[in-house]
Amino acid sequence: MKADQARSVHRGRRRWLQAACTLAAAPALASAKEREELGGMQARLAQLVRPARLHLKAGRYSEAEALLAQANALIEQDPEAYWPFRPYVLPPYALSLLRQERAVAAVSMLEQALRARDRIVTECMPRFCELQSSQDEKMGMEIMRVEYGRELTAIIRTSMTIRTGEDLAMHAAMEMTELWILLAAAMRAGGMTAPLIQLYTQRVVDMSPAPSNLPLLVAHEYRLYAFGQALGQAGAHEAASDAWRRALDANTSRLRLLQRKGAPHSVFAACTMRRVLLSSRLLAEHANGQLNQRAEDKLLTILQTKSAGRRYREAAQAGIATQSPITAELLQTLEDALANTPATVTDVQPFLRLLAQHDLISSSAMWMLPPEQLGVLDADRTRLEAMQSQLAGSAAIGFMLLTDSPGINGRPGQRYYLRYCVTAQETQLDMLDQQEVIERLVHTCRTDFLRGASQSRAAAALSLKLLDGLAPSVQDAEEWLIEADGALHLLPFDALPDQDGKPLLCTHKFRVLTSLWQLLETRLPPTMRRPAVLIADPDYQQGQGPAKPDISLRWASGAIALGPVAALPETRAEVRQAARALGQIGIPSEVLLGKRATAQTLSQVRQPAVLHIASHAVLRSALDGGAGAGSNAEGAMDLLLPGRQSGLVLSRDGRPDVMLAKDVARLRLQGTALVVLSACNTANGDIAAGEGIASLRSAVEMAGAHSAVTALWQVPSAPTSSLMAAFYQRLAHGDSCGAALRAAKLGAYSKGAPAREWAGFQLSGADRALNAKL
Repeated sequence: MKADQARSVHRGRRRWLQAACTLAAAPALASAKEREELGGMQARLAQLVRPARLHLKAGRYSEAEALLAQANALIEQDPEAYWPFRPYVLPPYALSLLRQERAVAAVSMLEQALRARDRIVTECMPRFCELQSSQDEKMGMEIMRVEYGRELTAIIRTSMTIRTGEDLAMHAAMEMTELWILLAAAMRAGGMTAPLIQLYTQRVVDMSPAPSNLPLLVAHEYRLYAFGQALGQAGAHEAASDAWRRALDANTSRLRLLQRKGAPHSVFAACTMRRVLLSSRLLAEHANGQLNQRAEDKLLTILQTKSAGRRYREAAQAGIATQSPITAELLQTLEDALANTPATVTDVQPFLRLLAQHDLISSSAMWMLPPEQLGVLDADRTRLEAMQSQLAGSAAIGFMLLTDSPGINGRPGQRYYLRYCVTAQETQLDMLDQQEVIERLVHTCRTDFLRGASQSRAAAALSLKLLDGLAPSVQDAEEWLIEADGALHLLPFDALPDQDGKPLLCTHKFRVLTSLWQLLETRLPPTMRRPAVLIADPDYQQGQGPAKPDISLRWASGAIALGPVAALPETRAEVRQAARALGQIGIPSEVLLGKRATAQTLSQVRQPAVLHIASHAVLRSALDGGAGAGSNAEGAMDLLLPGRQSGLVLSRDGRPDVMLAKDVARLRLQGTALVVLSACNTANGDIAAGEGIASLRSAVEMAGAHSAVTALWQVPSAPTSSLMAAFYQRLAHGDSCGAALRAAKLGAYSKGAPAREWAGFQLSGADRALNAKL
């Protein structure tokens, strides 16, 4: 009988409680009559508890309370016989009271349920521990389903309530309420800070699930997160920080296990939760005045966490391409189909079917890859010190969006920007202002730049908020490496004013990095003996129509379905000047103009020394007044399967033809020293907080290029040609890419050109001089 009961644990929600209670009570039974009585009590309780749970789910707390009071009264008729039912009845009863702001009574009930649970374990009922583990496994499985559903929700642009730990504990798919999480919430609501700390330190800290059991790891991770929330809201910041640190450790174990299993979307979901946990920990330590204690350790965790999902995907893609080219080709076919399939609420099934196929094939292929190839969290202090050693004469200034825990009222927490500065000598962490304040200034600043304003109050305020209080070693650095987050991806830092009102361009060289780990990347060495490929003035003749409002702009279309496209004849002179400059340093050039400027021709290019494309670009995201793409719901998806939102407008049979970023990412640019995308918004795109920006720039990086020059906004065509001519001339004189771009910008600034004409172009990746002898 007991074996049958043990098997029934796994037969669904309705059978779980029956098995738990019967097994728990079995040692106390003396006769068949007593077993029959206990079974009858179980049935009567179920008739009350099940509808009560439905009332709780619907928010009808007083109705739930009335039913659960009746259930508890049945237990209290003979407590010596029916006490094992308390862990079943009392938690939902306590929840009904807690939701009606009766926290003290809720705590009393939950403590009684906890004592009953402990007594069951103490009185020689070891199999109940297995059932408790089964409950945690169900909780972990439910959390993973919620996480996965949240990722799909972001893809198909629908609304979804993101559940907190408390809500997950009472989700309808779970048969039992999560006792620990509810007790922590009740103690916090009742102002019982000391008992809450004691509960955490004496009971929860000692829980240690098996590192190979994924659902148990996830349940433990979320339980620790919930305790961190409760402790933080109670003002116990030190204990809260400890809870979130332990939750991060559990998340690390989860990610390493998922990496070995090869589950791309599950990894991405775990990375999202990791950012939440790290945010909570850093905000708690800031509140406790400990943000800069062990700053190097915190920096290492930040750098492990930022862009982790993206780095995992890129490592997996590279590994699959090497180990199984046939699988890689199949995945590309599915990505092409996904790019052509709209992810709309009205017709989402075709998209989801393709996505499921892609996920399944990716997961299967990743089994072949060595775990260390996918180890996005494997960086240690040695690797951090190696990265810092690359910063001689430079300083890295990074930003990370942090999300505070929800408040006691359940409303979403505020979001803040964290700044971290790194030099070869020191590390500095600073908490900045709220996201809303900073990003409003970013959008206003961009608008001021684009309308040609000579001065911008928003830019001055933003410079003060983002760059005030820098350590002397950062201020004195010749070069600033920017690792942005959120809307700061859209900001030209070199156009921000210093204390004297001059742009920071005058005092510093700037470079953008997707991740500081790029400083340690080992890419193929530059292949400077191959010719450069320069593409300009694609033939749009048959696609031309009425002139656009400003045909001098290299515009970015708001949709992939193109309307009239203006010609760009001035770009011919731009690439010819570039060809002459490259020839001065021994790099020959192949120039593709007009009808030869096609996507098909570009796709056949192999490892050019330099690739320069002067054309229009498309960006599907809404861009109004230069405000930028913002945090688009599809951003996370475009980072997983990039290239559906932006592209270059080339030529095909005399008509405009879009080469999407996914196809740009497949170009053979390994060893290409420099790519210049002289078109609008090529550094812009959908932003996924903590993961980066899905842009043509990121596509070029994925294709293997060492460096890229791209644009943050709509660039005026004639000034752009002048800027590019000066840029290539400086390269011909032996300047590095960063020094050459800075010199070209300074030249434009010294002639009175507004920031609109020079600040939009950014250098990303490596900073080397072009040398034909390599």
